[in-house]
Amino acid sequence: MVGAAAFALARGASVVDAVRLGNAAGAATVTRMGARPSLPTPADLKRLFGIELDEFVKVKT
Repeated sequence: MVGAAAFALARGASVVDAVRLGNAAGAATVTRMGARPSLPTPADLKRLFGIELDEFVKVKT
């Protein structure tokens, strides 16, 4: 998902990590029917792929 990759890049992640997050979010999206209900939450990414957003992207201060 482009939005997840953009989020990661805006938070200072590398391009490789941003693409990994985008791919994981896209994969999580196809696990549910419908446009809005299928958008993954941070909990979905943790459950499906073990991705913790706090550890995955650097927060700019």
